[in-house]
Amino acid sequence: MEQLRKSYQSFKNALPSVAIHYAVKCNPDPEILKELDRIGSSFELASDGEAKLMKELGISSSKCINTHPMKTLENIRENIEFGIDVFVFDS
Repeated sequence: MEQLRKSYQSFKNALPSVAIHYAVKCNPDPEILKELDRIGSSFELASDGEAKLMKELGISSSKCINTHPMKTLENIRENIEFGIDVFVFDS
């Protein structure tokens, strides 16, 4: 986890005014997600399973955004029920 913390801090230092959103699909390991949450990261979700995982880990929906380009009405509903209020849309 030390390398994760160092990498996150280096990235944050390089872009201090940017909100970092870790793409959960890259590595959804619960220990990595909990550590990223602890050190201040936000999260980018692309599936209902990822939202469910964040909820199970106790990670706040206020730190999550949904960026999946193909959203179903059910997906939007489930994310809103979890508390996500930021969605990215393509056209």
